[in-house]
Amino acid sequence: MISRRSALKLAGGSILAALPAAGAARAAARPIVPSRGINLPGWFDNSDGVAPSEPVLEKLRQAGFETIRLPINGDLLTATDAAAL
Repeated sequence: MISRRSALKLAGGSILAALPAAGAARAAARPIVPSRGINLPGWFDNSDGVAPSEPVLEKLRQAGFETIRLPINGDLLTATDAAAL
């Protein structure tokens, strides 16, 4: 026969052992959302757009930006002239 104290220890230990696993499962289920981003227009939204240089990207990173968003001109993507792409 198991004592009440042993049963409570077993139940408490089981609950405590399950808590970190439940927290990890919730953390894994959450989508990863970047904390800070910035738009970089003038690259893909113009037919003669210029890509940002490596030093520009590095300065943005040092300023705390983790992602960049590139606006795209849909007319350039649907153009029948392949040279426009």
